[in-house]
Amino acid sequence: MSSSSMSHETIHDLIIPDCGARLLAMVLSAVFYGITILQTYSYYDGYWNDTFATKSFVAILTILDTAHMASIIESNWFYVIANYGDPDSVLGTFALGTPVEIIANVAIAFLVQSFFARRVWLTNDRLRIIPMMIVALSLTQFALGIYYGSSVRPHHDITVVSHLAWVAVASSSCGISADFLITALLCYNLHRYRTGAKRANKLINRLMVYTVNTGLLTSIAAAFTIILSNVYPTALWSKIPFCIATKLYVNSALAVLNTRKGLRNMSATISASTAVSSSVKLEFTEVNLGGGVTVPSQEHRNREQTSPSDSHAANGGDIDIEAGIL
Repeated sequence: MSSSSMSHETIHDLIIPDCGARLLAMVLSAVFYGITILQTYSYYDGYWNDTFATKSFVAILTILDTAHMASIIESNWFYVIANYGDPDSVLGTFALGTPVEIIANVAIAFLVQSFFARRVWLTNDRLRIIPMMIVALSLTQFALGIYYGSSVRPHHDITVVSHLAWVAVASSSCGISADFLITALLCYNLHRYRTGAKRANKLINRLMVYTVNTGLLTSIAAAFTIILSNVYPTALWSKIPFCIATKLYVNSALAVLNTRKGLRNMSATISASTAVSSSVKLEFTEVNLGGGVTVPSQEHRNREQTSPSDSHAANGGDIDIEAGIL
């Protein structure tokens, strides 16, 4: 069928919501993929002495993100080039890259959320149930994604998307819940270590901003995925935020790893300033923020009335914000 034989209604109602959405998703994903490559290069260039586990984690994320990008390109080639002008093929079949794209998406989300869940585990020894909940939600998201990805290809019928919409919504909801728990608990843990020292609080505030950004952007992308899946159940507009969310997950983990040197330098400045200051009449102890990052933490004002172990508990002990495989 030639392009001239397509009616305007077909192009507007069918081709644009499907092929148009795929094309926009590919363009935006390519932009974020470029950032992924830059961050990966920066990591290996600046943190070559990291543990093998950390370097392997970064390598796996980059490989999965590359597979995700390749699957998006393959899908666009199938629908926009190989089957150009044939709406029956475009709207009636799934490209080979579609299930790969979905599985890569949920695999990346699971790895990154597990990475941050371990941070939560090591930053708070009182609320260990929270990281367990995060992993459970992430596993549920991963399982639903595998089910979705394995279901679309055998049917070879794109109309199955509307029947599996609940799977996409449930998976994205689990991802949002996990991101919210990660962000809330890490911010809570950091807030406990605020002191009267402005420089120390500045570092903690910066860490809290990094933490909020970790979960906020991915949650927004997942929320738009849910909204568009319900508003346009037979179209693929939800594919745009769905693909972007994958790139945001990868870049959030890489950003945490790549900002450690800056935080260490800021922490060293704070520690030196605290050491020479005679006007601050507080006792401080070094609080480990992970990756060599430390800030001074205010001792309990009634320290002389408590045992050393009670004082340590009052301050929450050493806090490792760069938990996981760092």
